[in-house]
Amino acid sequence: MAIEVEQKFSVSTDTRDKLVAIGATRKGCKSFTDIYYDTGDHSLTFQDFWLRKRDGSWQLKSPLKSYDSKPLTDKYKETETEDEILEMLRECGILSEGDCLLEQLLDANTLVAIAELTTRRETWLLSGPEIEGLSGGNVVLDSTNEGYEIGEVEVMVDTPTFASKAEEFVKDLATKIGNTSVAVPGGKLSFHLCKVNHSLWQQLIDRNVMRRP
Repeated sequence: MAIEVEQKFSVSTDTRDKLVAIGATRKGCKSFTDIYYDTGDHSLTFQDFWLRKRDGSWQLKSPLKSYDSKPLTDKYKETETEDEILEMLRECGILSEGDCLLEQLLDANTLVAIAELTTRRETWLLSGPEIEGLSGGNVVLDSTNEGYEIGEVEVMVDTPTFASKAEEFVKDLATKIGNTSVAVPGGKLSFHLCKVNHSLWQQLIDRNVMRRP
């Protein structure tokens, strides 16, 4: 089971210089469009499940565990095959056993689009000593078509056993390269929903699912 542990941070004017200083390597830039989906009663987002199509491919980010309050570090399982996504949604009681294709759920309006975002992503690869249980470390600097900019430190772990170690790593690194004069921000989706669907955004804030941008 691949688990992504991530820490958001505010990008400062010297973030890129700091990345060079710690030995990170700029991999390049790409752009992509995400369309996020939810049920009519928001049974996905209220449980911190994020179902999206990224450039036409389905992805589901589901929380590693439930939280009483939203921590600074986020831990999600990432699922990218449709069969596994459907099975996970059934296990959580979000979909019924008869639901067989995500596209059919769109046609039936069981799933509806709640947000569409285009992002330009600049990726930096981390280097340095290997840390047991952690893999795929990188930093991404995202800017959206709405002008919102956010950074994120990401590492992958294979089992929940190493999640705490990964949390310590991403928190420490985000502090070193981000703008420490401001609070840890919410993500680009939080910024978008605040603008276009404030009612849903406020409900997610009240449920500690999202942070304010």
